[in-house]
Amino acid sequence: MKASGLKMLVTTFNILMGACVRHRDYKGCMAWYRALLDAEAADARPRVDGKVEAEADESRMETGRGIRPTLVTFNILVNAHVRMNQPDAAQAVLVEIAARRLVPDAATLLPLVDYFSRAGDWAAVVRVIEGARQVAEEVPGASFSGKERGRVPMREVVAHNVVMERMRRSGNLKGVLRRFLEVTTGGVDPRATETQEVEYIIEPDVRTYDILIRTLGMMPDVDSAWYWFKDALDRRVIDTRLFNTMMSVYLHAGKVEETKEVYRLIEEYGAVPDEISVTLVLRASLPIEGAMGLGDIAVLNDEGVTLEPTSKDVSGR
Repeated sequence: MKASGLKMLVTTFNILMGACVRHRDYKGCMAWYRALLDAEAADARPRVDGKVEAEADESRMETGRGIRPTLVTFNILVNAHVRMNQPDAAQAVLVEIAARRLVPDAATLLPLVDYFSRAGDWAAVVRVIEGARQVAEEVPGASFSGKERGRVPMREVVAHNVVMERMRRSGNLKGVLRRFLEVTTGGVDPRATETQEVEYIIEPDVRTYDILIRTLGMMPDVDSAWYWFKDALDRRVIDTRLFNTMMSVYLHAGKVEETKEVYRLIEEYGAVPDEISVTLVLRASLPIEGAMGLGDIAVLNDEGVTLEPTSKDVSGR
């Protein structure tokens, strides 16, 4: 490209670095990154009439515009260092990201989160995500990429949500509740106190409660799931997803009346049922041993879903 007079773009370097990582050529990735830094340094040198000149009149000086590492560049670097089993080097890239006033996103953090999660180093997971949150707070309009809602504001509880979800997926179910209590109340279980009123250190959000209720349903500890579901409602952490999760826990436990009761609570708390809510309450309203009878029809009304006999039999008579 240089011989033909064409100028390499940062996208070109990113493509080459990414290709090297995919083919496990990590030395090649680092070589292209150094070449990018060299191009950045050369591009930033003062120019006069298109030629580099050290002693140029400032009035005629132009600064190169273009070529500098982007967040994509650093995301590739983080991934490369993690694959090389170099977590310290990967975290050093996060420092460089902050120095350049860039905001880490989910692609930046995921390789390190995966690495430390596999090692069970939850403190490191929190440290990585919390560091990104602090950087985000320093940059106006910064945001964190979350898979459910697209780009959502970084909150202090985000790192702990990630840890809880990783624990749940790895089967460390008791660890999820322990982590929830450590984060929110400093380890105090409100159910063990006389007043059951404990000040929360970090306020849980919808995702926090959702992970906790799912976990308790898997244990299974349906009563505890209901307790924390009510705690969320009392704290005005209200989202249709939480109602759906609690309905699912009850349904899997065979508690059909409780499932329908949660459905009735959705509108009472100002939420709106979605297709999952309706599907769950339909399942709760059908006979446990199979589909509804041929002579019955499911009717959705103000009281929920009920089974009513049809006015004629299957033959249409």
